[in-house]
Amino acid sequence: FEFSMDWERIHFPETCRAVDIIIGVDEAGRGPVLGSLVYAAAFWPASEDEAIRKLGFDDSKQLKEGERDKLFTLIRSHPSVGWVIEELTPKYISEEM
Repeated sequence: FEFSMDWERIHFPETCRAVDIIIGVDEAGRGPVLGSLVYAAAFWPASEDEAIRKLGFDDSKQLKEGERDKLFTLIRSHPSVGWVIEELTPKYISEEM
């Protein structure tokens, strides 16, 4: 599994529009000295929360690599799960924060 920033940074499924949603946020990275920080949020309709939680969502650091890979695939393919991804470059962190 290799993460690529080539895919959509924002995916907002129709099922999430005009309804209450559940949002989970996570980050990865080691800071501006060692590279970018990447923040991501996954979200879904509150009405589907129980079913989607059963898929195994958790803090990425609590998951084994294979579990993260499985969830990555599920997030991208699930019709009710949306996401937002933002990369903060070392330059941005140093100069803007």
